[in-house]
Amino acid sequence: MGSPLAEKMPEPGKRPSTKLTTAGKESESPVFYDTTRPTCSLYLVCYRSGARGCDLQQLLCAVRTRFPSDESLDIVIYANPYLVQTDHQLFVEMRRLYTTQMCGFLRRYFSLKTLRSFRLLAFTPTTRPTEVPLDDFVLQEMMYAYRNPDRLSTTDDWVHWEFRLRRQDRRHALEFVEGWNTTRIAISGTIPWLASSLVGIIWAVTGGDTQTAFTVASFILTSSSSEVPS
Repeated sequence: MGSPLAEKMPEPGKRPSTKLTTAGKESESPVFYDTTRPTCSLYLVCYRSGARGCDLQQLLCAVRTRFPSDESLDIVIYANPYLVQTDHQLFVEMRRLYTTQMCGFLRRYFSLKTLRSFRLLAFTPTTRPTEVPLDDFVLQEMMYAYRNPDRLSTTDDWVHWEFRLRRQDRRHALEFVEGWNTTRIAISGTIPWLASSLVGIIWAVTGGDTQTAFTVASFILTSSSSEVPS
């Protein structure tokens, strides 16, 4: 599945051009960030309830043509082993950061919530993140690329798109939006019920008191309803 993504992806948050004086432009668009660097950072964030609240990771992208020489690029690569230069690397690194750093073993395999969609956020040093509207097609393409990085036909369209997000007055973050996984919920409810019923039946068949058997089964079912990471 491939498409000319560079043409389809708008530059989020682009302001209409207006005739302003130099002083007016400075007051309208304060300069917080350097947009001339040959590397570009993208924050990855996932909001959750509980003590952790917000999980935040960062990946670093680079485009070879933005460096003055191959030697300067090699220095950056040496200092950043996870430096992203291609679309394939971008989504593989996103998957690695989400599954290993933002989720961990228990949440990855036992949480009743899983990744459902992406959302682009914009923020400044003095304001809270706000959502940047993106076309549904772009978000679907992004999710497909995330789930199938080996099938991408593009080389660096997504990397260039990340560079086009850069603004002097704000930065962007990609939010991992989680939602309830109905399959996991069904399994988590079915397994304890089957286990408790099986224990009760085996207890009764082997000569145990029927009432005691299902009392034990009820205890197993109640114990299994302990909190699962969400």
